[in-house]
Amino acid sequence: MSRTLALILVAVLALASSVAIAGAAKQQGTRGPDTINGTGGADSQSGKNGNDTLYGNGGNDRQSGGPGDDRVYGGPGNDSLVGAEGNDLLSGDAGDDKLSGGPGADSLLGGAGADRINGGQGPDSIVGGAGNDSIEARDREVDTISCGSGRDTVSADRGDRILGGCERVKRG
Repeated sequence: MSRTLALILVAVLALASSVAIAGAAKQQGTRGPDTINGTGGADSQSGKNGNDTLYGNGGNDRQSGGPGDDRVYGGPGNDSLVGAEGNDLLSGDAGDDKLSGGPGADSLLGGAGADRINGGQGPDSIVGGAGNDSIEARDREVDTISCGSGRDTVSADRGDRILGGCERVKRG
């Protein structure tokens, strides 16, 4: 085999392996604490039980922490992040993300993009970030809400604390 042909073959194999690494993955945790790192593609991640940390990285990811005090980071892309029982941190980053907290005192951070955020049951802390966000915080618990730049819509309980940047607030 000539040296040139060998170099071309090495380059093609390197490219093929990088494409495979960037592909989507279905990843599941265990009953204990897990750290799950996604790919550059559209990943599906489930932490299951335990205090898990999930990193979606790039791509349009679907992530669920499961029961426990979880940390879920979507990364760039239009991600769907779901908490469950426990005090979770859900961070969407850039993209039009959907964040759904569960029972517990959750922290939900939208980031840049038109995010849809639902705190779920419990006294939550919600930050919309840049973009035209829609925030649902009606759960009969005292939530703290901050919106950021963009034209944001908030549905809140009468006792919720609205810190600022929220253009349209419906209380009820």
